[in-house]
Amino acid sequence: SWIKKLPFFCDLSIEDYTRLLSATWQELILLACLTVYSAQVLGDLAAVTHKYTPTDDELHGFSEDGMEVMEKLIYLFRKFHQLKVSNEEYACMKAINFLNQDIRGLTNVTQLEQLNKRYWYVCQDYTEYKYPHQPKRFPEIMMCLPEIRCIAGKLVNISLEQLPLLFKAVLHSCKSSLGSYRTSSAPSVTKGSAPAN
Repeated sequence: SWIKKLPFFCDLSIEDYTRLLSATWQELILLACLTVYSAQVLGDLAAVTHKYTPTDDELHGFSEDGMEVMEKLIYLFRKFHQLKVSNEEYACMKAINFLNQDIRGLTNVTQLEQLNKRYWYVCQDYTEYKYPHQPKRFPEIMMCLPEIRCIAGKLVNISLEQLPLLFKAVLHSCKSSLGSYRTSSAPSVTKGSAPAN
């Protein structure tokens, strides 16, 4: 596990590690799908869901939680595509999300809060140094974490029967909007010149 390779791992109690992992694993998977695995999600998974056709009963029975999750997922896919989160930022986001001192039943909240702040500041320093022309980048990235936690919390309340329709709607909307975005906003790169960062 990547968590065991982090410098603070040996300082965590087994109880806190287990509780943190069991409380955040869904969020960590969702974060990975939005960043490092977004190409596969919008490619292979979208191709599978494209073949699925929902029935009228499935369409009419879609829950309010499902609608909210769908809207938030579409927003996050577009946001992450816009930000183009780097591997360094992704690593910091993973650590910050994992070190959630607000999870109930933790034995050393103070320690986790200090570790969380450490990665928070590392991520802030990195984004401000790497992207000086994007002063709002760090807060925009951090604001994605509560949304991810909200989605992960609501996904458990959505029935398995509704998940194919949910993913189909999200991926169809994201592929359509991102395709339009690439067509309308992709910069033209002439031979011998490099695209702007």
